[in-house]
Amino acid sequence: MVKTVLKWSDELSVGVTALDDDHKKLFEILEQLFVASFAGVGAEQIDQTLQELHHYTKHHFAREERVMETHEYPSLEPHKFQHQKLIRQLDEIETRIKGEAENSSEPSNDLIDFLREWLIGHIQEHDHEYATFLKEQGIEDPPIPAGTGHDG
Repeated sequence: MVKTVLKWSDELSVGVTALDDDHKKLFEILEQLFVASFAGVGAEQIDQTLQELHHYTKHHFAREERVMETHEYPSLEPHKFQHQKLIRQLDEIETRIKGEAENSSEPSNDLIDFLREWLIGHIQEHDHEYATFLKEQGIEDPPIPAGTGHDG
C-alpha cells in the first residue's frame, strides 16, 4: 500500500477560502511528487512536478502577502522573510532532487518528508498567526486583492 504524503485537515485552515484552496493545491502537488518518485517515472516528470510546486508556491505566497498587506497585518515583513527563506529552501531541494533523479535514483524519503514538514509547519506556525489576526479584527474569509501580475 502506498502511503500518502499529506492529507488536508480542517485544523490547517486559515479561514480564507482562497488561501485554504491554495494550500490544498500545494498538498496535491507534493502528493504528485511523492507518487512520481515512488513510481519511478523518471527525471523529466519529477522535474515538471518540482517546477509546478515552485511556481505555485510563489503564486500562493504573493496572494497571501496581498491579503496581509490589505488588512495591515503587523507581522507582514517577518512573514515575507519566511516566504523568501522557504523559496530559497525550495530552490535547494529542487536542485538536490534533480541531481538524485539524474542519477537514476528516487528523491530520498528525507527530502519528501522535509517538503511535507515545510508546508505543514509553515501553515501551522506562520499562517495561523495571520489567521488569528484577521479573526481578531473581525475579518472573515476576505477576498484575495487583485495582484500586480507578479504572482510567480
